[in-house]
Amino acid sequence: MGTTNKMLKYCTKCGKQLPADYAFCTKCGTALGNAAPAQNTSQDQQTVLYQGVCLQRLSGMTTVPGDAIITPQGLFYYKRSKFSKQIGNKPCDLFVDSRNVANIQQSYKNMNQVMQLTMNDGSVLEFYSPKFSQMFAAMNEAIRQSRM
Repeated sequence: MGTTNKMLKYCTKCGKQLPADYAFCTKCGTALGNAAPAQNTSQDQQTVLYQGVCLQRLSGMTTVPGDAIITPQGLFYYKRSKFSKQIGNKPCDLFVDSRNVANIQQSYKNMNQVMQLTMNDGSVLEFYSPKFSQMFAAMNEAIRQSRM
């Protein structure tokens, strides 16, 4: 393992201070683009592993429709509204850092496949997707890369 990269940068939209190798702001979801450090890292932080429809399961029969982008950093969740169906152009509503996922598993709720993410603090987040296998594989890959 190499030394820890202490380089920092700031989000151009909200000003949050972030590690230099982040591709997206963890506060507002803005793509950080060319602000990434010049040195190469072992994982491509710009890689999108999954992008598509995703519903967050809150409880029982309650779900929130949205979209997700999964990168090696984690899952960026955008709630859908009738006004905006574009993702990446607004702050993300929830960021799940792949380094904070203690366990990922597949289960069934209400006859749907559900991705359950148990976080390091014990909380559990659940997500559905019409492209479940792609979303689940992408999140597994993000977690795998975060542990390298």
